[in-house]
Amino acid sequence: MDSVITLAPTVAVQESSAPALELPRHPALAPDGKRVAFSHQGDLWIASVEDGQARRLTAHDAYDGRPKWSPDGNWLAFVSNRHGNWDVFVVAAAGGTPERLTWHSEGERLYGWIDDERLLIG
Repeated sequence: MDSVITLAPTVAVQESSAPALELPRHPALAPDGKRVAFSHQGDLWIASVEDGQARRLTAHDAYDGRPKWSPDGNWLAFVSNRHGNWDVFVVAAAGGTPERLTWHSEGERLYGWIDDERLLIG
């Protein structure tokens, strides 16, 4: 059964059953088409489509991947194995400290954003 859980004032998560996590090897284009997010050597990066200049968004020993842009382009959700299994995190596209959204011991799968404040995970 699916449910929506409010985890922070600005972010809610909808949970559902899902198969095992698969990490694609393709970038995520921002809604405005001007930036692309991708994982390189386990960290998230954002690059300008216009000039190709990339900046690192996350820096951690674990693997951060499968970025998904929020519809407004202000946030990136991603999965990371920072705590021994796949959890969902969110970070401002402008940079900042990633916020962990899930703590389930089996790991979660990130499907995408429902709207600017809610994510669909499994």
